[in-house]
Amino acid sequence: MNNPIISNRVNDHLQKTILAVKSKKQFAFKEAGAKVKINESVGRAAFYYEKLRNTIDYQDEHLFLKNAIKRILKRHAYLASRGIGLALLKELVWAKYFENEIVPVALAEEIESILRKYNFFREKATFNISRAALTDLIAGFAACEIEELLSPASDKEEFLLLCKQIISKNIHLENEDPFSVDIQSEIAVRKYIIKEDFEQIRFKLISLYYQDWPKVKKTEGEVFAKEFANYYSLAEEQLRTSKKSKISQYIKRNSPPFSVIYELIYKGTDNLERNLKNQDSFSALVRSEINRRRDQTRSRVLKAVVRGIIFILLTKIILAFLIELPYEQQVLGQINYSSLITNITFPPFLMFLIGLLIKVPGRKNTEELTRRVSSVVFEEKLISKPLIATFSAPSKKYLIFNTIYSIMSVGVLVGVIYILILLQFNIASIIVFYIFVSLVSFLGFRIRAIAKELEVRPEDDTMLGGLYNFILLPFVVIGKFLSERWSEYNITLIFWDFVIEAPFKAIIGLFESWLAFSREKREEFE
Repeated sequence: MNNPIISNRVNDHLQKTILAVKSKKQFAFKEAGAKVKINESVGRAAFYYEKLRNTIDYQDEHLFLKNAIKRILKRHAYLASRGIGLALLKELVWAKYFENEIVPVALAEEIESILRKYNFFREKATFNISRAALTDLIAGFAACEIEELLSPASDKEEFLLLCKQIISKNIHLENEDPFSVDIQSEIAVRKYIIKEDFEQIRFKLISLYYQDWPKVKKTEGEVFAKEFANYYSLAEEQLRTSKKSKISQYIKRNSPPFSVIYELIYKGTDNLERNLKNQDSFSALVRSEINRRRDQTRSRVLKAVVRGIIFILLTKIILAFLIELPYEQQVLGQINYSSLITNITFPPFLMFLIGLLIKVPGRKNTEELTRRVSSVVFEEKLISKPLIATFSAPSKKYLIFNTIYSIMSVGVLVGVIYILILLQFNIASIIVFYIFVSLVSFLGFRIRAIAKELEVRPEDDTMLGGLYNFILLPFVVIGKFLSERWSEYNITLIFWDFVIEAPFKAIIGLFESWLAFSREKREEFE
């Protein structure tokens, strides 16, 4: 049933999304009985640890919960822990992902059931990947399902339908398979508008091949397990296609209006409903939201730069003690303090410099974006040229420029090596320098993307911007390659999770148990 407050001119899926969001704000766990209770004083230490841990592992804030669940699952799996469900809930409450005495203890058994399901799949399915990669994959699937259990996202699914319905009107690809176009559209919307990562998107894509996913009937368990690897391969193929898909690029360019609508819904549904009655008042609300987002973006960019600097500094210092210093002492017989100091100080300085060069879109962009948001809401259409072809042969000029750029990029990389050799850097120092400058360049690229999220009127490139792209883009390419493999082989994070986090959380749990015991003993004498 439609909400009578909302104008009849508004899309049905938008109305349903608003209602779903209002329902979610009133969401409460249905399970009765005991709640997960922690000692607030002890939990505070875990909360501050979690904030530091999220700084070390550079990631977007909306992914913190899912990634925390996955990290905890992997740690308990490697340590062969029992009772993971309740331990997971306690750790999430410690870290303040959920309030104290709110989460039902009964959810621990549901989590255990989910984990048993995925352990069964791991044993029965035939994946052509390493054991470590399989553990990471299964933990990722389990984390996504547990996140949905603890924080349902039905409102996002309704908004996904709204985006796909309007965007599909501008995609006219007669020679393309409609099913593939629909999948590529969904991947792009999830990635660029809803901001899901590839683990979350992969988890959702399985439902396209198995309708009841993530629920699997016991009678179909064996059959599904045998097909699980095949479903995963199909989803992975679609994700690989999306990285070079014209559909994905088209939706990325047209995502700003939907991002604004998304924020308007989630930040103030009541205010949005009132202003939907009149297009002028709605436009004023949109301008206000865009200006708020501009201010928020400046803050996010600053925060991201600071987090990036801390991430690089801590990671570099740890690697210096684990790799660089032992290599120079054992192999070279002496420590080159000049290269060591350069490797520690230059990447953070570069991150700071990149941050200074990042600017958010101006007022002209605000007016154009406001017009596009109104078009989506009231007319259900994009102010953009339709996509009518997915492939176009590159021109000769493009091929020539691309060849010249490739040669110059190699020249930049070789030139930097030559300069480092002149500064008496050894092979280990050069490798470390390249790793961290590349990671900083890629992080800077990602932070710059934050500032451009609402850009619909791209500004002309300046000479300084052109120089920035010329010098740093080769490092961005290397940084992207490294970051995609960083989580699996990141020595710093592995060290942090198993050498620091595991005993730290064990001590906190032991200390909390001791305080509970002491309280019980005290009550015996009162």
